[in-house]
Amino acid sequence: MYLPRNASKARLREAENARRNRAEIVKALSHRQVTRRDLIKMGLFTAAGMLVMQNGLSPFAKSAYADSIPTGAPPSPLFGVQPFTQPMPRFDVLTRNAEPGFLNPAPTAQANTTQQPLNPALEGVRSGDTGPIEGRPPGPIWAHQDFNLFPPKIAVQVTTQGARTNTTYNPGVPSSLNSGINPATPIPVRFHPGLPIQDPLKVWTFNGTVPPKLLIGRYGEPILFRHRNGLPFDITQNGGFGIHTVSTHEHNGHHGAENDGFTGAFFFPGQFYDYHYPIVLAGLKTINTGATDPKAASPNDAGGTTRVPGDWHETMSTHWFHDHMFSFTSQNVYKGMAGMFNIYSALDHSNEEINDGV
Repeated sequence: MYLPRNASKARLREAENARRNRAEIVKALSHRQVTRRDLIKMGLFTAAGMLVMQNGLSPFAKSAYADSIPTGAPPSPLFGVQPFTQPMPRFDVLTRNAEPGFLNPAPTAQANTTQQPLNPALEGVRSGDTGPIEGRPPGPIWAHQDFNLFPPKIAVQVTTQGARTNTTYNPGVPSSLNSGINPATPIPVRFHPGLPIQDPLKVWTFNGTVPPKLLIGRYGEPILFRHRNGLPFDITQNGGFGIHTVSTHEHNGHHGAENDGFTGAFFFPGQFYDYHYPIVLAGLKTINTGATDPKAASPNDAGGTTRVPGDWHETMSTHWFHDHMFSFTSQNVYKGMAGMFNIYSALDHSNEEINDGV
């Protein structure tokens, strides 16, 4: 889809013009100046929400300068950077904290509706308005399922915010296993030493830093993932794309909607949202209820494994979590709102020296 750098100036100009037009639409959408319905009425979007195949807009529309060849997209600037010249660092491991006792305020089964002053820069907010500190919808319908049965043992807290230098990088392994990278060396948000440092309004990540984050869990150890929204209050301060309301989806997790990043359960800057991940095997109330199956187990701190109830066939290991905001998932993920989640078990406990017969 990307044009070669030796394409004609006319074709490069045509592709760049179409890209700018697309960017203007994305910007207007993200600033709430137009809606998808408006764009459909204008004839710019199809009923399915796709860009119309129109020259000067879609990269797939036929070029005016070449028969039966799409317009394409202009090549990205590389600033002279060459491929395979920079090691890829390991993920940045999120700190696991013992809970209860770490989080303040303490997590609750139902949403914490304690009121706080709202920032007037938020849409529709007037001076003196207040709102809840937690963005989870209130009431029992949105309460954490089986919160008392699986109280959090581990707390992990992150803040989505604009790009900033990482001074606390934790790869979780020695430098010898991480391409010789010294974790004490500050890491600015850029993807190669030869590329520019990224604008804090254009890159939004967990804790505002790179490398992307890695959440670590294990079966039988419920996690409370507190996600704080530290993005700009002004919806227009987004670098032209993405939106400052967020919802975190733990991709493929066995969680209810209240903890799985339902697209409509988003929260605003200045709020937090508590996600409760029980980390249990499916069928725990009907299958292997006595926790006797050695394959249904989790590594423990003593160097062995602890058996858990449930169906080991449902064991999950490698997940990722990402923003799930309605209509803006792709934009927010592109801005950097994504991380990895490793879940350890008897099938994948990261310690090859454990001889548990599994």
